[in-house]
Amino acid sequence: MPFITPRTFKGTRDFLPHDMRIRERITGIMKSVFVRYGFAPLETPAVEFLEILAGKYGDEADKMLYPLARKGGKELALRYDLTVPLARVIAMNPHLPKPFKRYQIQPVWRADNPQLKRGRYREFYQCDVDTVWSYEMMADAEIVALMADVFDELKIGKFEIRVNSRKILRGLITGLGFDEESEHKVCRSIDKLDKGGLAVVEQELLQYGYAKKSVVNLCGILERRQSGTKGLELLESEIPKSAALIEGFDEIRSLLDILSEMDVNEDKAVFDFAMARGLDYYTGPIFEVILPDRPDIGSVAGGGRYDDLVGLFSKEQTPAVGTSFGFERIHAILQDSPDFNPGGQDSDVDFLICFYSSEMRRDCLKITRRLHDSGIRAEMYFKPDKLKKQFNYANKKNIPFVIMYGPDEKAEGKCTIKDMAEGKQNTVELSKLQDAAEKIMESLNR
Repeated sequence: MPFITPRTFKGTRDFLPHDMRIRERITGIMKSVFVRYGFAPLETPAVEFLEILAGKYGDEADKMLYPLARKGGKELALRYDLTVPLARVIAMNPHLPKPFKRYQIQPVWRADNPQLKRGRYREFYQCDVDTVWSYEMMADAEIVALMADVFDELKIGKFEIRVNSRKILRGLITGLGFDEESEHKVCRSIDKLDKGGLAVVEQELLQYGYAKKSVVNLCGILERRQSGTKGLELLESEIPKSAALIEGFDEIRSLLDILSEMDVNEDKAVFDFAMARGLDYYTGPIFEVILPDRPDIGSVAGGGRYDDLVGLFSKEQTPAVGTSFGFERIHAILQDSPDFNPGGQDSDVDFLICFYSSEMRRDCLKITRRLHDSGIRAEMYFKPDKLKKQFNYANKKNIPFVIMYGPDEKAEGKCTIKDMAEGKQNTVELSKLQDAAEKIMESLNR
């Protein structure tokens, strides 16, 4: 067979054991918070019918779908996110408890231009939390409070949850002379404010052919961007009142009031009328998490209310709200944190049972089995070899303890446990090995 150069497709990655341990620590913390709030796990297929995904995200996002084809059938595509598949699941399972609360951690695929330094990949994991079948602003507040708890427990540093409403943006846009049909396109331009600056937003809107007066007035408001109650007051004083604007103000005030009652105050969650979110399916409150000390990384979580999306797959109006955590960006930030990366190569096991000779195989296998039966992480070296080589293997895998059971130990009914870090050895009765191993694990809080 010809030689094949081993390589990965740009924008995809292998995760070696060390990276996977960090990722599993992150997901473990996230899941503990999700479960605490009453969210249940869900998984969906990697492949969906193209018609399920297309037209739900906006023109720019649709260009990033990965289409597939199958013989004699409809076109398929790799899932772009976890929200649209959730909407399909809800439409297919109307018997689920109402409200339905789920979390989902799975990979998604986008035919994007990878920006590896900024954590943008073609294949990456998303981590979503959603509540379906509830119009109550309590559901929105719970999502925001959950986001705050996740970032608190990840110890990621200072973070800010910015909240806004698509209804406020709609009132802002129409109040400045844009037509209602332009809402999604204008919101997608506003969403580029933090990345490209005001000039990029203005230039793009003018290229779309919008009236210069409307564009200039909008950019003037964005330039005076205010957060919190000052931002609400600015809009109320300068934008003509509309039903959408009044409803949006009421929702945001209600949301912030509930968050305050949940001890999520303005030091964590704050109103920001210039935060837009680029996806088309949002209908009400939207949220986004940024790290003020890491402006280069972009948002690390975001979501909002999408009351019309599920209705595309069913005949019922189905309210929903949720958020998606930027798992890859979070991993990129935390992979150097001492809390997640203690240094060196982590180990998947705590004990290595050394293998002296073929005659000792049965005895060593029995020792390994006894440790496994006690819930102790242990592995046995695969072939008889010099102790030095087996010790080197333990050190390379950072296995903290080795168990030596050779002919001399067998004759005495004992075994020797060696601490690889300190070099100390302790001989114990073979019948008491499990107890000794468990005490060692207790001392290490394993």
